[in-house]
Amino acid sequence: MYTLQKDNVVKIVDSEVKRDALKSKGFKLLEEMQTAKEPKDLADMTAKELTAYATEKGISVLPGMKKDEIYKMIADAQAAKTPEESPEENTEG
Repeated sequence: MYTLQKDNVVKIVDSEVKRDALKSKGFKLLEEMQTAKEPKDLADMTAKELTAYATEKGISVLPGMKKDEIYKMIADAQAAKTPEESPEENTEG
């Protein structure tokens, strides 16, 4: 994302092509923002977003699965990857 300004007009564009077009019209680049989106909370994602997220994480999602089913698969996969904390045995005596 790019923020550009000319006089009192501020424009925000999402591509270098659009940025360059505005610069050629006299706009000056104010800010170049990171394009990486903050990850959403899984509970706030749509079924489509959850499917994409699951695919990125290597979790197979079957066609026609509902949002709550996909959410549970992701949560289960994350829980399986998180090692359970077990109390250390104290062998000193």
